[in-house]
Amino acid sequence: MAEPMDEILYGNASTDEHRQLEVILEVFLKEKKSHATYRRVEVGITNSNWIIKEQNNTYFIKLYGENTHIMIDRSSSVVASKLSGELGVGPFLYETFQSPGAEVYEFLDGYRNSVPEDFANAELRSVLLEKYKKMHNSSPLPLTRTGYDQLEQRYSLLKEAGIKAPDNHEALMERCRTAAKVINATKPTLAPCHNDCYSPNFMLNDAGDVRIVDWEYASNNDPLWDLTMLSLSMQLPPEEVNWFAEYFDEVPENAAAKATLYGGMIAVSWGTWALLQTQYSNIDFDYSEYSKMLLGLGDAMTQGEAWEAALCQLS
Repeated sequence: MAEPMDEILYGNASTDEHRQLEVILEVFLKEKKSHATYRRVEVGITNSNWIIKEQNNTYFIKLYGENTHIMIDRSSSVVASKLSGELGVGPFLYETFQSPGAEVYEFLDGYRNSVPEDFANAELRSVLLEKYKKMHNSSPLPLTRTGYDQLEQRYSLLKEAGIKAPDNHEALMERCRTAAKVINATKPTLAPCHNDCYSPNFMLNDAGDVRIVDWEYASNNDPLWDLTMLSLSMQLPPEEVNWFAEYFDEVPENAAAKATLYGGMIAVSWGTWALLQTQYSNIDFDYSEYSKMLLGLGDAMTQGEAWEAALCQLS
């Protein structure tokens, strides 16, 4: 996690974000607000994140990033966030705000953002996968949006915004559409999924607990999408770590073929997301370079022998 910024005492707002936070604190803390301090945490590339201290209490506030409502179904993500907190999968969600848009969570004291290397530890992987199982086995979310649906949503927004994409972006989309067609024909089971399985979204403590945060893109989707994204984002040696074998009592037939296709779609989807962020976001992050990296990965994955073999196996 990045070094924390200086704490600011309530009543000393000097920026628009500070003023928005103080509006939230006035409602959430009421008469206790005058003792509160806040500081920004430089982690995350979608929203701005803040730690609030009020005497003996500490809270975490997510202040919605600019234009995030265009891609995120907040009503469904709040349901997912509440559910994850109730199940002990994520932090407890205390309150949400519409204007300014924000969510107030319990502060996970003693936890830190993970890095991929943490999950070379088999015990931590087991805890993480058990947390995902709890969500995957819970009641459906209000929003059903498969990983492929999310990709098409981002593609449509890209076109509407008139954002220039790489010359091969249309070809990438056509390959993903072909993959989605053969996967949909298998009628995958849908369940509450995270859809944002990057290591900074996993919080660890010294006792070996794992909490999953940032349920903004959560929807009913194929759990194999979450597992595939875990495998891609962690980049742990496949000969040592098999996420599917560790998650399932018996790995479903054709899971490996689906994961191959999902992997290409995940790279293209998040590469397209990053292209959108070049116009939508005011967070200091090189979305353009991030997009190039992901779309390059997607291009390689959707043209390899494994991709064609997976298409044939599922067709």
